This record gives sequence, C-alpha cells and structure tokens, in this order.
Amino acid sequence: MLADVAQKRERYRESSDVGDLDNLTSAYRKLLSHPAMSSAQPGLRVAALADAGTYFLDSYHTHGGDEDLEAAVDAAQRAVAEILAGSEIATLCADILGTIRRARFERWGERRDIDQAVECHAQAMQATGSDTPEVLGHVTNLANALWSRYLHFGSWPDLSQAVFLHSQAAQAYEADSLGRLTALNNYALALRDMYEHTGELGYLEEAAAAVFDAAADPQHDPRRRMPAMNTFALVISTRYQHTRHLGDLDLIIELASSLLDVTAGPDLAICLQNLGRALTERHLATGDMGDLQRAVAAQEKALRAMPDDHPDRPAYLDNWASSLLCRWQASGDADDLAKVIEIREALMSAVTTDDPGRTKFLNNMGLALIAADADDPDPRTAGRISSVFAEACHVGSISSPGEVLSPAGTWGNWATKRSSWAEAVTAYEYGMSAVRNLFQTQLLRRHKELWLLNAGRFATGAAYAQVRVGDPQSAVQSLERGRSLLLAEALDRDRADLSHLERLGHGDLRSRFAQAVERIASV
Repeated sequence: MLADVAQKRERYRESSDVGDLDNLTSAYRKLLSHPAMSSAQPGLRVAALADAGTYFLDSYHTHGGDEDLEAAVDAAQRAVAEILAGSEIATLCADILGTIRRARFERWGERRDIDQAVECHAQAMQATGSDTPEVLGHVTNLANALWSRYLHFGSWPDLSQAVFLHSQAAQAYEADSLGRLTALNNYALALRDMYEHTGELGYLEEAAAAVFDAAADPQHDPRRRMPAMNTFALVISTRYQHTRHLGDLDLIIELASSLLDVTAGPDLAICLQNLGRALTERHLATGDMGDLQRAVAAQEKALRAMPDDHPDRPAYLDNWASSLLCRWQASGDADDLAKVIEIREALMSAVTTDDPGRTKFLNNMGLALIAADADDPDPRTAGRISSVFAEACHVGSISSPGEVLSPAGTWGNWATKRSSWAEAVTAYEYGMSAVRNLFQTQLLRRHKELWLLNAGRFATGAAYAQVRVGDPQSAVQSLERGRSLLLAEALDRDRADLSHLERLGHGDLRSRFAQAVERIASV
C-alpha cells in the first residue's frame, strides 16, 4: 500500500493532473484508515499524515470540497500530536497545520483557526535557524496568516507585522529570484492595505516602487511579470484617484498592452481588465471616445477569458458596468443603461455584507440608479438611491474611510439637487468625518494637501444644507470645522519658527499664538 501511494504521489508531482490528484488522495484515505497504520513506525506514520494533509489541501483548493479540507486538518493535527517538539519534522508539520488552519479560517471565518495558524507558523519560524533556506517559507507563511487575520478583524499590529515580515523576506531572497518577486508583490499589496487603513498616500508610493521593476522589465518571463503588473496597476490607479496625473494612466496602458500578445487565460483577463480600467479613467479625463470603446471591448474580452467561478469575476463585472455607464452617458444608448442595472443588481445579490468591496459596489449601484432615475423619474427609485448611499457611507466609515468620499459626495450633491436638505446634511457630514480622519493619519504635508482639497466641498455643502433646514448654528460650525483643518495645517507649517519669538523679546506673541492654536483645534 505504501508503494502504491508513493507511485501515485510521484505521478501527480510530475503531471499536476487533477485525475492523478484524485487517485492520490483516494490512496491516502485508504492508507490512513488501514489498521496497520496504528502499528507502523512513528516516523513513517507522521510523514504519511503530513503528506496526506498537504495533498488533501491541494484537493480542497482544486475542487472546493469541505470533506477534503476537514481531512487535511485531521491529518495535520494527528501528525503534530505524535511528534516531539523541536524536531525537524515537528517544524514542518506545524507549518503544514498552520497553512491548513488558515485555509479553514478563510472558508468558515472561525477565529480559533486563524489564531492557531499564526501560532503554528510562529513556532515553525522560531524553531528554524535564521540562516537556513527553509526559514523564508515560514516567514512568508506567518506574514500571510497575520495579514489574513487583519483582513477579517482589522488589527493594525497584525498588518504592521505582516508588512515587516514580507519586507524581510524580500530582502533575504536572491535578486531576480521567484521568491523575491513573490515577496515584493506581497509586500506591495500589504502596503496598499496600510493605505486603505490609514489613508496615508506614502504607503502607495512605497508599494509602487516595490513592484515597478518586476512589472516593467521585458526580460522577465510574462508569467512572472503578471502578479507584479497587476499589483502595480492596482496601486497606481488608486494613486491616480488623488493626483489625477494622466502619466499614471498612460503607464498602466503601456505596460498592460505590452503583455497582451504573450499571455492567455486568467493572466490575459488580468491584462485586459487593467487596460480597460485605465482607458475608462483616461476617457473620463480627456473625453476621448476611442479610449472608451477600447475599454468596453477589453473588459468584455477579459470576462470571456475569466472562468465563471473565479473569485475576481464580480469585480470584473462591476468595472465593465462602469464603462458601459460611461458609454451611456456619452451616447444615450438605453441598452447600455439596462445592462448596467442588470449587472449591478446581480452583484448586490451575490456580495456578502462583510465583503471588503461592498462599499465600492454600493456606490456604483447608486450611480447606476441615479442614471436610471434621471432617465425615468420614480419616487421608489429615489428612496432606494438614498438607502444604497447611506449603507455605502456607513460600511466605508467603519472599514475604509477613503472609500467614503465618493458616495458621500455623490449622495450629497444628488440630495441637494432634489432639495432634500436633511439628507444632504447627513451625506456631507459623512464626507467631513472621513476627511478629518484621513487628514489626521497623513505623515507628509503634500499628502495632507490632497485630502484638504475635499474638506472645503463637504463643509460648504453641509453648511448650505443646514441653512436650508433652518439650522444656521450648525452651518457655522460646519464651515469652521472645514476652516480648522486648513488653518491647523498652516499653523503647523509655521510652528517651527515660534521658538525665535522669545529670543527676540516677543514671548507674549508666542503665548497668544499657542492659545489660538488650541482654540482652533477645539472647533
């Protein structure tokens, strides 16, 4: 029986064929349930259990069957329970168990699974010498487990430690190795999550720098360039939303276009999707209809190249709908608008309440409904628009304040046009709160200035709506809060020069200045 398992294992390793994997996992099930396993040599039994756990996990990732996942957990836990702590096989089994526990956490969301995954990977890393090649795998696995825990529970220390570990791994791998490219890609993606958490734009710039060489170097194999290219496009397009620098879009379009003829399948879909998004954004900036037509065509091709059950398909559909909505706005084709509504209705039914992309999907659903309401006004549609934007702002204010600005601004402007003043106040106040939170997290002055551009429009919008509802006192407070951000930054810029006032005999001015700062900060 052992010989049969070994033969099937070698066949699968050589072929990576799904049928060979199914034969292998079937053989492992027979082996582990055989009565002779209980009397086998401990080392042989542990090795069989550890290998079985790994291949059961492969089968779970291939087929998605929960029975494979539970079999993987059971095998790995039995392996860990039978070995002595500190041995080489103990380290390997702990790492395998951590990987399997993380997979089960991502399936069911139970906190104890991810906590044990972190513990297992930490034990494996600590038990492995820092100068051994194996330690980099343990470092990466621990970083990914911490990152996964952050994505579900929002613990900043988890994300911060994950970024540090990915950075350490990237520095330790040899230049141009696949391990280094993977580590840099993980590092950049985790930095982008730091930006999402804090709004600090410096994280985006650091992320872009980390993967630019890998994304742009034509000497790299296209399959190795793709992850870096996708991450680079994601980071740069996010930065473009703040800087509006067309050169960022031009670079994405150039890099994505360079890979179209050398990729296929899901990789081709990624290239086409990045190309379509950038072309749509450039159309919005320049009005070039050629860019928009190319964008729609690219996104339709991307969907044809993407498997129906791919986890990124909802995002691809949403981006396609955005381009169709732009085309409807430019051409007035009713079929485009009907398709947009159809796509986004389906997305809202499929996306869970805790999906990290829900704020964006809600905002885009609201935009589609506004377009439909303008084409055919209906009081019922207006009520739904309000509820969709309210949910978008609420969800975003909890998880990603940077994502709140778009729905808050659109909702407030739409409510103002309808003279729905109380609703406009609520929308603009969401925006003001988000700007204040984002402003306070910025480390560099130039990044603060980008968020300050949003402060004025929300403050004045809220103040105008508050006057219209008969609340001038709140209107004054809204304007003062907007001004306080601008003034606080101006005062902060000049604060370094205040120490000279006392030496010049003007200590009273320094004191009065400090009192003014305190008054403004309390507004």
